[in-house]
Amino acid sequence: MKPSSKSIDPRRIDSSNLLPGFKHLVKDADYVGGAVAFIERRLSVAQLLNEMSNEIPIEELAEMYSLPLEAIYEAIRYASNLATKETA
Repeated sequence: MKPSSKSIDPRRIDSSNLLPGFKHLVKDADYVGGAVAFIERRLSVAQLLNEMSNEIPIEELAEMYSLPLEAIYEAIRYASNLATKETA
C-alpha cells in the first residue's frame, strides 16, 4: 500500500526532488499531495500564493513559515512561468 502524503517526513524530501532551475521548490507524488512545495516544509506554492492574495506581506510570510525571501521569490517565478505557459 502506498503511504499517504500525511505520513511523508518532510526531511525525506531533499535536493534530489528539486525542480530544475529552483533551489527551494520540490515535487514528489507522496509529498503535499504531489503539489509543488517548499523543500523541508509542508507548504505548497499554491498555499503561499493564496496567503499573498490575502495581502500578507512577503516578509511576514517568510517569518511565519521560516522561509528565506529567496524561496518566496522562487515561488512567484514558478507561478509566473506557469501563467506564461498558459497564455502562450
